[in-house]
Amino acid sequence: MKTKLITGAIIGATLFGGALSVSAAGIENNVGTTDVGVNIINATGDDEALLLQAVPTNYIFESFVTENSSYSLTATQIGNGEGGNNKITVHKNYLAVGKKEVQATVSDLTLTRGVTDIRTVTVANFTINTKEVFGTGEVGTLYTDSDFAGAAGTTGEYSKDVTEATIEFGAADLQPNDKLTGTITYSVVDTPTTQPTP
Repeated sequence: MKTKLITGAIIGATLFGGALSVSAAGIENNVGTTDVGVNIINATGDDEALLLQAVPTNYIFESFVTENSSYSLTATQIGNGEGGNNKITVHKNYLAVGKKEVQATVSDLTLTRGVTDIRTVTVANFTINTKEVFGTGEVGTLYTDSDFAGAAGTTGEYSKDVTEATIEFGAADLQPNDKLTGTITYSVVDTPTTQPTP
């Protein structure tokens, strides 16, 4: 994993024997040394302030066919169903608070009957840990970088457990054994700056 947390390294070699310039310093008994210095600096700009490491593997929902063709469901399984693969995990750089955020968007659902894709179904709303992702194609903010570890001055890998997900959609004429599938896409973006009210 590439990070830019440690920079400004000055690394040299220890010299044993060989020809030396007359301007070289610190030579005693034909042995020379070079100091090593490492400076830890703050991230600047897009210097990998927040990196997305992992997201839940799946959200599984189940429902009987409803009479009104309207569905509002809570996930029966998140991740592997045993508390694994159910986290949103990021690597946060030092002092990266307030610069980045994790967003999510949901696709249409594809309705499959047997081996045939019948049509697509628009998602009206999707929530993750009660945070709205909104409907198909819309974008919702799940977490800002300050939500991870809760304070400035922290560096490392941090996670949020996803313990609840809900979906809402309308779909007529569903039948038992139909399957609806889609995707949630996560991304890390710059936190929008608030514009002053004119």
